[in-house]
Amino acid sequence: MTDRILHMLAIAVVLSLTMSVFGVIVVCRLLSQPITELSDKVSGDTSGESLEHIGITEIDRLTDSIVKLNARERESLAKTEFFARMSHDMRTPMNAIIGFSGEELVSDADEQKKTEYLQRINESAKDLLGLINEVLDMSKIEREKMQLNYEPVQIDDFWRSTLPIIDEIAKQRGIDFDVKISGGELVIIADRQRMQQIAVNLLSNAVKFTPEGGRVTLRAEHIKRGGSKVESRFLIADNGMGMSAEFMDKMYIPFEQDNPSNGEGTGLGLPICKRLVELMGGKIECQSAVGGGTTFTVTLVNEMTDEEPVLECSAKAKTAAPNDSLKGKRILVCEDHPLNTQIAVKLLERAGCIVECAENGSVGVDKFSVSKAGYYSAVLMDIRMPVMNGLDAARAIRALDHPDAKRVPIIAMTANAFEEDVKKSRASGMNAHLSKPISPQVLYGTLAEFIT
Repeated sequence: MTDRILHMLAIAVVLSLTMSVFGVIVVCRLLSQPITELSDKVSGDTSGESLEHIGITEIDRLTDSIVKLNARERESLAKTEFFARMSHDMRTPMNAIIGFSGEELVSDADEQKKTEYLQRINESAKDLLGLINEVLDMSKIEREKMQLNYEPVQIDDFWRSTLPIIDEIAKQRGIDFDVKISGGELVIIADRQRMQQIAVNLLSNAVKFTPEGGRVTLRAEHIKRGGSKVESRFLIADNGMGMSAEFMDKMYIPFEQDNPSNGEGTGLGLPICKRLVELMGGKIECQSAVGGGTTFTVTLVNEMTDEEPVLECSAKAKTAAPNDSLKGKRILVCEDHPLNTQIAVKLLERAGCIVECAENGSVGVDKFSVSKAGYYSAVLMDIRMPVMNGLDAARAIRALDHPDAKRVPIIAMTANAFEEDVKKSRASGMNAHLSKPISPQVLYGTLAEFIT
């Protein structure tokens, strides 16, 4: 009897073990199938090989797959967040542009109100343009496509062309702007545009976050450090609202803001500044406290040079109002878009210019080729046009057997705004490159510089 019971128990144990093993196999297969699919999906392996035996290799493969999947999910989330932020930040100025230009507000507004609406539309358009430029800069930096364009820069000239912009903003906000610069006579090899971008961003932030009656200080030192090296250090300090310690830990992360509710900025300026400084081989440091103001220190090391620098026009000269120097000058405008043509014609006629238009580069070349010597004072050239683009048109004009072919000023006026676009314009024989949307003051200043 006892033997029979033990026998039955043995059979039960065997059956139980068999079922357990079978169950484990079934469960393993059930579990391994989604794991295999997940791994194959991520790694691109579609061979259908199953993971019946999960060993070290399979675990490594699975871990690697999960890491890759997580990275892709994070990247996807970051892109979603990026586009959400862009949508919000772009819609804010667009809302003002559409709202203040809508018939509902304009129809019953008096002249004073219409002027106010136009001013707000203009300010919102500039905010939108600034946002687009910052996004393009950040995109190029992230993709490691940002290239520095080095040239001889005289330090005094650099600050002369930079500071009037900030000085004007500070005056408007009732802020004392104190500047001291040393070593300004030196000439260094630097990227003027990007160095100016760093300085303007930090200085404008200082003015922006300092209350009326406050003070913003710039101390710029340029010191020889043996051999041909020059250490440039500029300190920008304000006695404004300051930043929290929490925000300072993440202030160089794109889109982060200390107080997003105040609507000031996009959260891209500081990240771009830091990346540009690092791209130049320098460093940026910050000290700040809530209610105690902020101090940024930027240190760059540049090569000194004996090359003759190309001096920039001062900011005021670049933003000159129309004057009699352009009156009666005949300008050929090569532009295919009717709206852009209309804007250019109105601006030029306001300055007293005589304007002729060409709807593409080929027509522009034809008009110039049959003109008398001295007929055209300058050519404004769009780049992207049908039949013949602006670059080819500029080359064709320079190659003509015409008394003015080599000397007539040709100025690019285009939406192509990258540094490589400027280089292409110069290489095609153009004298200057203006990016759309065109600032009337910059247009007048550029024409006056080359015509007179």
